[in-house]
Amino acid sequence: MYETTLSSKGQLVLPAKARAERKQRPGTKFKVFPTPFGYELIEIPKNPLKALSGLASHLDISSADIKKMRREDDKRREKLFGI
Repeated sequence: MYETTLSSKGQLVLPAKARAERKQRPGTKFKVFPTPFGYELIEIPKNPLKALSGLASHLDISSADIKKMRREDDKRREKLFGI
């Protein structure tokens, strides 16, 4: 965990070690979410699809399984909404 201080201009500086760990460069964008205990910063990826790549790699699901689930979902959606 890292610590930083809010400036008189309302700016926060991410510590150099924290930026280096995530390979964040100037211009990196974040979303700020208020929480009951303060704020949470979430980095906005430059390429959201690339950021999702490998997210479910720990799951033992083949592309055939995914296609089957999508077909089943399409059928349910068609039955429910006539789409």
